[in-house]
Amino acid sequence: MKVINIPYLLFIVLLGVLCSCRQQVDTSNRSYFTFDLKDRKVAIPVQLNDSVTVKLVFDSGDNFGYNFEFVTLDSSILSVNPSLSQNHVWGTIPWGVAWSMVKEPAILYDSMQLKLKLGRTDFVYSGICAWSYKKYMNSTLADGMFNIPKSDTTHVWELNFENNYMEVHSADGYQFPKNCILLPLEISDYSPFFVTLPLKVCFSNQDTLTIYQKFFIDTGLSKDIVFLLGTQEQDYLHQREDAVWLQDLGRYTRYYTVTGTLFNDLRLDSLRLYTLDYKNSVSHPYVIGLNFLKRFNVFFDMKNKHLGLQPLRHFKRLVNPLYQRFHYSTRKSQDGRFIVNCVGNYKENYYKTAGLQVGDEIVSIEGIPYGEITLETANQLRLLDALAVSIVRNGKPQTLHVKIDRNEPTGD
Repeated sequence: MKVINIPYLLFIVLLGVLCSCRQQVDTSNRSYFTFDLKDRKVAIPVQLNDSVTVKLVFDSGDNFGYNFEFVTLDSSILSVNPSLSQNHVWGTIPWGVAWSMVKEPAILYDSMQLKLKLGRTDFVYSGICAWSYKKYMNSTLADGMFNIPKSDTTHVWELNFENNYMEVHSADGYQFPKNCILLPLEISDYSPFFVTLPLKVCFSNQDTLTIYQKFFIDTGLSKDIVFLLGTQEQDYLHQREDAVWLQDLGRYTRYYTVTGTLFNDLRLDSLRLYTLDYKNSVSHPYVIGLNFLKRFNVFFDMKNKHLGLQPLRHFKRLVNPLYQRFHYSTRKSQDGRFIVNCVGNYKENYYKTAGLQVGDEIVSIEGIPYGEITLETANQLRLLDALAVSIVRNGKPQTLHVKIDRNEPTGD
């Protein structure tokens, strides 16, 4: 008969309980976020002045020149919570996202101490920017935006994309994950977050491009990597014929799918390089956004000025299923005519195949005067199999017959 050593068994059980207790993680300071695929931003629940609960987008690009520490709120939040705005009105300014030149009026309330609670951690901001955020951003998910205050020099902000939460840690004695890559985090008076990345990309035809640039970190941007006007990378990319053209803020953007290698050994599959050809107010020509950052758990070490990137095994791209392919755009002349100023240069563009050219004046589509086509009308026309487009070219009227591709992909 086998004798059971009771004291030894109890010791093993107790040891297991102690180990289990040590492995338990305090999650009470975590703020879990969600994504709206039409919005594709990190929307986090926070509390203002211990009384008003809202969902705000964590947007590292929302910085007011980074000399001010303002929280951006939809005006409706102040209308139902007037206590938040019982402070000095600093002024009214045009406001919007840096990616668009279209702005809306915003009221700045300063000389105040606005407390923002994230998890169990309190931060103090110096003012509120109130404007038509929901309308401008076409957002039903978020009530505004916030950023890491410049005055914070004692915390590590964790943006965890593995489990979709944000957590603020004390920087004193904080231990980064063992596989976390630490990079210098550059902070200026005009824009908060920059990081220099060594990146090599490979295209489907095995062409390679080495990118070693300082990137602006914009968590309010859904794209992977963006090159703005004037960058040498954009000049190179526009010589290629493998671009996907998308509608973007009333204009267009192009993207190129590549395989990336970061730090010589970290592989990034299905990486997208975007180019923007039009003017905007973005402060830096090289930008990384959410679909790049989502490949990592991201740590902003405000005390030691480090950016931590902990690589994740699985990456799921944020895709807006409503994005349409770009076909052409027009400008309205001084005499009221609609002149084509760009035609998407790719073989699947059925307007290009039909013969539409830059400089053509579009008079009507399916007999409807071009200037009278509303968004609703455009959606109805999109359901047809073919369109008769009346144009004037070199003073001569003609009709283009555009055969619609019913299988054209949507989404970005």
